Amino acid sequence: IRSKEAYVLDLSGPVGSAAVQAPSLISFVLTIHGKAAHAGFEPEKGIHAIQIAADAIGSIQMGHVEEDTTVNVGEISGGTGTNIVPERCEVRGEIRSYVHEKALEQMNRMEEIFRTSAGRYGGDEPRVSGGNGHLRTFALVLPGEAIFRLGGGAYLRRIASDGAFA
Repeated sequence: IRSKEAYVLDLSGPVGSAAVQAPSLISFVLTIHGKAAHAGFEPEKGIHAIQIAADAIGSIQMGHVEEDTTVNVGEISGGTGTNIVPERCEVRGEIRSYVHEKALEQMNRMEEIFRTSAGRYGGDEPRVSGGNGHLRTFALVLPGEAIFRLGGGAYLRRIASDGAFA
């Protein structure tokens, strides 16, 4: 969508506040494929997809990886039973950065870490989805004391050098 003006009604904080910057957001799903086997009789014939995911996740820096960039793995799911070496595991998370290129770099780094772990244990190349569906960074460049007209005749006036509005 292209527009000269837009209102985004997704902001936490006091009523009447406004955001002047938002990060790029990459939500991802990494799917690891191993090989199922009976865990009690022939576990050596399996390739443990959850173990591959755990190895990779243990190598990923989480939280603030840079001042303006965060990485988080928030969901892990896999396996079909306690007596089966898990054939599949999904890892879901997100990357946010105020510098779009840094978010993309983190996604590439994460994919490489998962590829390395899969290779270490004999798993298939991990499949990535969602890594290309991302929201881009935006920032408003504001003059000293800017006044913004909002819908319904309301106005916001920048009153502080840190970007706060009243």
